[in-house]
Amino acid sequence: MTQPGSLTPAQHQRIRIQLALIPVYGWLLVVWTAYAIDISPAGRLDRSGHIKGHDFAHFYVLGEIANDHAAHDLYDFTAQADRMDRLVPDYENRFAPIHGPQLSLLFAPLARLPYDAAFGVWTGVTCAGYVLCCALLWTTAPDRGRYRWLAMTLAAGYPAFYFLIAFGQSSVLALICITAGYFALRAKRPWLAGLALGSLIYKPSFGIALPFVLLYGREWRMIAGAAVAAGLQLGAAAAYYGPDVLRQYVKAVAHVGQIADVLEPIPYQMQSLRSFFSVLLPWPGVAWAGYLLAAAAVVVVAARYWRSGVALEHRFSVLLLALVLVDPHVNPYDLIAITPVFFLTWPRAAGAGRSGRVLLVLLYLCYYLPGLSFLPAVTHVQLSVVALVALMIVLVRVAGRPARGLSSTSS
Repeated sequence: MTQPGSLTPAQHQRIRIQLALIPVYGWLLVVWTAYAIDISPAGRLDRSGHIKGHDFAHFYVLGEIANDHAAHDLYDFTAQADRMDRLVPDYENRFAPIHGPQLSLLFAPLARLPYDAAFGVWTGVTCAGYVLCCALLWTTAPDRGRYRWLAMTLAAGYPAFYFLIAFGQSSVLALICITAGYFALRAKRPWLAGLALGSLIYKPSFGIALPFVLLYGREWRMIAGAAVAAGLQLGAAAAYYGPDVLRQYVKAVAHVGQIADVLEPIPYQMQSLRSFFSVLLPWPGVAWAGYLLAAAAVVVVAARYWRSGVALEHRFSVLLLALVLVDPHVNPYDLIAITPVFFLTWPRAAGAGRSGRVLLVLLYLCYYLPGLSFLPAVTHVQLSVVALVALMIVLVRVAGRPARGLSSTSS
C-alpha cells in the first residue's frame, strides 16, 4: 500500500519514460523546425542555397534516362553530369552511376513532372510508406493502447527518418520490402517472404548476408522467392533497355571499390562494421581485414540463430541487424530498414527483468546515437555500431529463453 502523496509504480514508470524522451523531444523540435525553415522558400533551392531533396536529384536524372530509353547514359558519369546540369543546374554535386537499371524505371513517372512537384510527391510517398510500415508493425505489439503516444513520438523522432526525408533518399523501399517479408513469414508464406526480401536487389549491398543465412537455414522456398524477385527486377530492366545493360551494371558494381572515396566522402557518417574499422584504424589493409573477420562472425551468429527455435520476431530482428552490420555502405538514412527491430524487440525488453532493462538501453542507444553524427569525428569510435553489435549479442543471449506473455510465432 502506498503512502499518501507517494507515487505509484505506474506513475514512476511514466516519469522515467518522459525523462528518457527529453532528447527525442529536443530532436523533434530542433531538426524538424530547422528543416521546415530550410525548405520554406519557393522554387528548387532551399534557404541554404542547395537543391531541395539533395540525393533525389540523382533519382530524378535516372528517371529521365528511363524516359529517354538512353541505356548508354545509365553508367556514364559524364552523361549523367550533363543531364544534371541541364535538369537541376543549381545542384553542385555529382553521383557515381552504380544503381541497378531497374531503379530508373521506378522514378521514370516522377521525372515527367517538374522537379519541385516530383520531389514533393516522392516525399509524400516516403512518409506514407514509413507511416504504413510503422502502423502495421505496431499491430503486433501488446498493450498498444497504453504505449500509443510513446510509439508515435519515437517514430516521428527517429533520426533515420529525418535523414531519409532531408536527403530525399530511396531507403523507404527497403523498409517496405522488409516489413512485407516479416508479415509473410508470420503468415507462414516463405515464398512470398523470399519474394519481398529478394526485392532488396535494388540495393544489393544490403542483402549480402541474406543468402548465407537462408542457405544455412535451408530456406529453399524463401531462396526461390528471392531468386524470382531478383529475376523480375533485372529482367524488366533488360527487357526495357536491352540485355547489354546488365553487363554494364555488373561492370559498374565490380569497380565500386575504386570509387569508395566518392561514395563515402565522410566515413564518420557511415553506420556499419566496415566504417567502424575504417574510422578506428588508420591502416586500410588492417581495417579491411578486421571488417571481413567481424562480418563473417556476424553472419555465422545470424545464420545459427535463424535456425534456432526461438520466436520469429527475435530471429528476424537479429537478421536485420546482421544485414546492416555486414553491408559495407550504410548511410544514416539506411537505418530506416531496422525500424522493425524496435517494434519487435521491445515486448521482450519490457517483460524480462534486468536483461530487459539492458535491452531497453541498447534499443535506445541504437535509436538515438546515429543522429549524433559528430561523435565519431571526436572519439574515432562509432558508438552507434558498437550499440548495434551489442544489441545483436544481447538479443541472441536473452531472447533465446522464453518470456512470459511473448508470442512464439515461427516460420
